[in-house]
Amino acid sequence: MKENWNMVYKDVKREELGWYEKESCKSMNLIEKYMKNKEKIILDAGCGETTLIQSLIEKGYQEIIGIDFSIEAINFLKKTIVLGEETKVHLEVRDLTDKIQFLKKGALWHDRAVFHFLQTSKDREAYKNNLKNFLEKDGIFIISCFSKKNEAEKCNNLLVKKYDLKGLIEIFGDSFKLKESLEYDYKMPWGDIRKYITCVFSKISEN
Repeated sequence: MKENWNMVYKDVKREELGWYEKESCKSMNLIEKYMKNKEKIILDAGCGETTLIQSLIEKGYQEIIGIDFSIEAINFLKKTIVLGEETKVHLEVRDLTDKIQFLKKGALWHDRAVFHFLQTSKDREAYKNNLKNFLEKDGIFIISCFSKKNEAEKCNNLLVKKYDLKGLIEIFGDSFKLKESLEYDYKMPWGDIRKYITCVFSKISEN
């Protein structure tokens, strides 16, 4: 899978990627709604070549972590992100299904279209453990996945597990409380439609 993503980010321009957003408006609106303290840490899980981190910098958020297991994507962001005077951005090549030792707790974990690639319960549990270890109590978890209403079974030639609200609550509901959910259509650069579900959770446990 890592080779697959590295090849994509090496060979395809950011604006031509199937998940490209010139502005991550839905994510940004939710982050601004739930993250009023701009000094706390935000983590963008599976950031790829996202435009979101630059938007967060421009909105005044002061400490941002971007994690992706594609070195091509991370190197792209390192070359293109323009930092603010008070902004710290940490870009790391990591696999979100490996155990990660976070140096500090954070206030928000954002995932747009990463979790739905995890095909095994073992990988999903490992991801969830990293999520729980990173977030402070009452921390916010924003997740966007392919909806069960979506016709496509794959993204970037990889199988995708589709979700509805019930399925996401079954996975995360023991440690997180649902704040809100929404479904929407994402229009790809060449016009195809992908149906997404987005949920916002808050962490209810200390661990």
